Amino acid sequence: MTYPIPIVDLEQFNICKEPEDVSDDVQHQLARQIIDAFSTIGFVGLKNYGFVHLQLAALMKEAKTFFYLPETTKSKYPYRFENQYDRGGWVHLEQESLNYLARPGDLKETFDIINDGKVWPDDEVPGFRPAANEFSHLCWTLSQRVLLLIGIGLGLEDPSFLKNQHSKDGVNHAQTLRCLYYPPLRRDTVIKPDQTRCGEHSDYGSITLLFQDEAGGLELRTRDGEFVPATPMDGVVLVNVGDLMQQWTADKLVSTIHRVVVPETKLTKERMSVAFFARADYDCVIKCLDGSDKYEPITSFDHLSMRLLAAHGQ
Repeated sequence: MTYPIPIVDLEQFNICKEPEDVSDDVQHQLARQIIDAFSTIGFVGLKNYGFVHLQLAALMKEAKTFFYLPETTKSKYPYRFENQYDRGGWVHLEQESLNYLARPGDLKETFDIINDGKVWPDDEVPGFRPAANEFSHLCWTLSQRVLLLIGIGLGLEDPSFLKNQHSKDGVNHAQTLRCLYYPPLRRDTVIKPDQTRCGEHSDYGSITLLFQDEAGGLELRTRDGEFVPATPMDGVVLVNVGDLMQQWTADKLVSTIHRVVVPETKLTKERMSVAFFARADYDCVIKCLDGSDKYEPITSFDHLSMRLLAAHGQ
């Protein structure tokens, strides 16, 4: 089977280059490739995007140091969702179920960092905060490039409109960096019926950047309903459309169902990934960009709160 996700080379428009120094022809060519991918499979792979493996490796090292801590220590930094606001923190094994069906909790732990984070294990892992904040800023910068290309590809009157709705400073947003750890499973581990490492789901926000290690396990659902593997590729970050963007574009861009399975041959192997969720500012009213009434307008805050409550069984 051929690789299911188109790969786009961002060398001429990566985050080391100023957009105004890149020709319109190059930007429009890249925008067409991005829109073609997002309007069909909902995923694209980017290479030569402007930062290197070293930053990712540094973050994964610090995150693993945290995940290897005793549960009694990690529980000092619990994930909190208060007054409809996502505060971030540690999500323990089987706490979260991303599946839209009633299935057992996912076989993963996560640590969520919202708006550069309010919950940090600085005493136990002092290098975690600086590594995460540096990587989060790089991801936000890359997401801004992708959002600009989407605006160009959709032919918006102001191509910068979408990227301008995704702030990084202040408190009116929920840009989220999520470190995901899938612990190795012992041969005698009892996996519950229909339980997976990460249940099939679509993402909530505008776009997601996903960085995987070599363990694999990610699968995408095709339009035929078949799940196909998205094997990790060196130097490639996966970017996918979230539900909010699908609604914003009146289904022009598609938010694809995906999951992380437990390959039989890799039950005893741990897996690590890092995701950056680019989410529109809380007060942004999501109206169909084509002027249609296909979806009722909703604020980004209300949309996100509704999905987070469901994921955590509230």
